Amino acid sequence: MQILVLGAGGFIGSHLVEYLVDRAEHQIVGLDLTREKLSGSLNHGFQFHEAYVRAMAELVESLFRKADLCVGLIA
Repeated sequence: MQILVLGAGGFIGSHLVEYLVDRAEHQIVGLDLTREKLSGSLNHGFQFHEAYVRAMAELVESLFRKADLCVGLIA
């Protein structure tokens, strides 16, 4: 299953990504403005896109269509 985490670089999002990556059961894709809190997760097959959702609508739509589950944590 592919899980898309919008807001992956935030406090809750980064902890969710870390948990999911550690379990290694699913493919995890994250999107946020910064990857600062994700340094431990970036080396484990986690795919991250550094982008602003409103400015990159085509990217977000593409990621959303490929995902089986989308977790929206953008504030």
